[in-house]
Amino acid sequence: MENENLNQGKIEPKIHVSGDGKWIVIRIPGFEQPVIKSVNYFKAILDNAAKKAQMPVNVEQVKG
Repeated sequence: MENENLNQGKIEPKIHVSGDGKWIVIRIPGFEQPVIKSVNYFKAILDNAAKKAQMPVNVEQVKG
């Protein structure tokens, strides 16, 4: 049931960056614990995708 709601876009997560600019916090309605990942984690994903696609990806640095 929850997957269906996510696929239909009915659940809108709230995303913000920590004050120091090092962490991305994702809060999803209906879930108690937020997802917390480092900014570098997402940067590494984008860098890896750029290498696989063999084209540059413009990644804007997040600053606190």
